[in-house]
Amino acid sequence: WADKASLDLIDVALRELAQRPFVVIAAGRPELLEQRPTLWSRRGPIRERLAPLSRSAGQALLSWTTGLVSADLENYVFDRWEGNPFYLGELARTGAAGAAAREIAPDTILGTLEPRIARLPDEARRVLRAASLFGETFEFEAVLSLLGLKGRPALEESLVALVAADLVRTVDEPRGLYAFRGRLAREAAFAMLSPSDRTLGIGRARQWLEEAGKTLPEILLDGHRPFSHSTQNTGVSAHV
Repeated sequence: WADKASLDLIDVALRELAQRPFVVIAAGRPELLEQRPTLWSRRGPIRERLAPLSRSAGQALLSWTTGLVSADLENYVFDRWEGNPFYLGELARTGAAGAAAREIAPDTILGTLEPRIARLPDEARRVLRAASLFGETFEFEAVLSLLGLKGRPALEESLVALVAADLVRTVDEPRGLYAFRGRLAREAAFAMLSPSDRTLGIGRARQWLEEAGKTLPEILLDGHRPFSHSTQNTGVSAHV
């Protein structure tokens, strides 16, 4: 969260105190190096990418944070936390608010994923949002029927981009079956749909699955209340 003036001041300190026992430790999200690739590069920085925390470490941290942990809260947190202690804390606070709050990860977490999605090509973002309507897994033909893309090559190209971005993985290529890398990726994509696109898309996704004889995911079951989310649509309409 440092501003440019502070970063410049630290750079000067690193230069002037090069011969002194002086060290600067800076922590940031992975996209920091994309935003500031030359940060303190003249001072010989050592960059270390931290590995995700283990589940056992997360369980200890969750217990320390919230005290007695219910099975429902633990499932909500560990289905989404991805080994990230910041995510764990935010999820714990949201999950403690009750079952209704657990339908989606909090804005503070989904907001960290949206820059990754925003860097995708327009068509890939559109495919990701449409795929999110089908739940954790989705089929090539389902997304194709929903979006009406300009033929299969366009969808294939978008899916390649989504796999390369580590947002989607191939489950069964011959069957055209794909899955989101995690619940957070799907929830972030779903939250970026405008309310009107979400309503229309859910109806069309349900229709395709029913006609294909597929099992409806929970999000499409009758009586399930689609979650609300305050994140902005980032100016890109899904056109589902």
